[in-house]
Amino acid sequence: MDEPKTTQTEAFPAQAPAPKNKGGRPKNNPGITGWSGAALRVRRVAKGLTATKLGDIVGVSQSTVIRWEGGDSPTGTKVEALGTLFGCDIEAFSREPEIS
Repeated sequence: MDEPKTTQTEAFPAQAPAPKNKGGRPKNNPGITGWSGAALRVRRVAKGLTATKLGDIVGVSQSTVIRWEGGDSPTGTKVEALGTLFGCDIEAFSREPEIS
């Protein structure tokens, strides 16, 4: 009896690709190093903004803002827009917020 032939793909399966979010970027691929979604949320709430309103201001959807607050980081241009809006440098979003 002949043994079934094994293809190279079956013998050496490729490594699974990194999971991606809906925008096509790898999940948790930071726009800045050490992104802290909590830092964004504290600033948003302190300014009295809803996730929807913040999204409208920076040009993204409410669900995108919620993903950012959950740990996915925005691109560089959006981080800069957030820094301008909240009056802080972009590194402020890479530190856990101080709550007093």
